[in-house]
Amino acid sequence: MKRAYEVEDVLKLKGSIDIEYTLATRGANKLWQLLHTEPYIAALGAQTGNQAVQMVRAGLKAIYLSGWQVAADANCAGDMYPDQSLYPANSGPELCKRINKSLRRADQVEAVEAEDYLSPRDWYAPIVADAEAGFGGSLNCFELMKVTSTLTYRALFKDHSNSDWFFGKHC
Repeated sequence: MKRAYEVEDVLKLKGSIDIEYTLATRGANKLWQLLHTEPYIAALGAQTGNQAVQMVRAGLKAIYLSGWQVAADANCAGDMYPDQSLYPANSGPELCKRINKSLRRADQVEAVEAEDYLSPRDWYAPIVADAEAGFGGSLNCFELMKVTSTLTYRALFKDHSNSDWFFGKHC
């Protein structure tokens, strides 16, 4: 996929205040480090925060948030949909929020039980979130990623997005 813009074009959109997203930055840096040091990164799709906790406890280094899983069973409408962006648009970000809260709680519980109050395990696995433009086009996808960036671990050009992001839905 060829991007029709430069990094500077994207940076112009952020405005004059540099808002810090600690978890997003930490997760993106961790994912980047894993991509450069591991031969592969095994990740499974989590539909709940508890599944994500169990995945990290089992040794997985990343969590996959699948748009298909959100459509099928983890959307805010509580219905089952085909993977065609028919479910509420906030469903993916809400699942990210639940996963982050669960990982944070697991970190807190383990830290309080540790002698030095530091968790011996790194609970904050990067979340690779599947996103697509759906029927709203590229602006809809931009707004979705903006919301997701406050909830999940992502940084500029380090998210996994379908190729229809800028070219529209092909379904």
